[in-house]
Amino acid sequence: MKRIVSLAIVVLFFINFIGCAGLQPADLTTPKARGTFVNNTYHAIWNDYQTYAQYANLSEDAKDLLRAKRTIIANMHIGVSVFNGHVQTGTITDAAFQAILDKLLEIQLNWYMVRSSAWYLSEDVSDDKLRKLIWEAGLVSGTSAQTDPLFMGVLLELLRTGVQALRQLMAQRGLDEVEMAAAYNESLVKFQSLKVTDLIIIP
Repeated sequence: MKRIVSLAIVVLFFINFIGCAGLQPADLTTPKARGTFVNNTYHAIWNDYQTYAQYANLSEDAKDLLRAKRTIIANMHIGVSVFNGHVQTGTITDAAFQAILDKLLEIQLNWYMVRSSAWYLSEDVSDDKLRKLIWEAGLVSGTSAQTDPLFMGVLLELLRTGVQALRQLMAQRGLDEVEMAAAYNESLVKFQSLKVTDLIIIP
């Protein structure tokens, strides 16, 4: 378990280094596509935490990981709220989206450590298949050459380590502008229903 935690720290350090270097994603599509993805993924992660936090007889390692996950989820709530403000005004920046994805990945890595035999890490889920889903869901546009490879790498890693993110990506694929707007509004209502004080505290 300690080796897994150490690996996660190294991965997150690398991701944070990329962000600090100012390397941003390029040619991303609509704010509402981004907002829908973030809100629904965050909501699913929230529900997932609440489910596992209620389990009896959790190991001490699992408790430590879930406590870390709770801290990230709670701290991220304000960031997602601010992010939604920019989505609604259409002023969201690539840097803000990258930062949100980094945080989602941080949560998902913790989730993966608790459930290490996840099916979505299978070799059958290729990067090419994930890239196709990413484009069809409206998170990026054009060809891979038009998308920052470092940003794409973070997004691919998020999808590989998080079934919630992958499910959301598949759910919003192919939505037109009107459908995406409706999906965003629904996702915003779900996000706004979440209260940090309701997150279970693990003793």
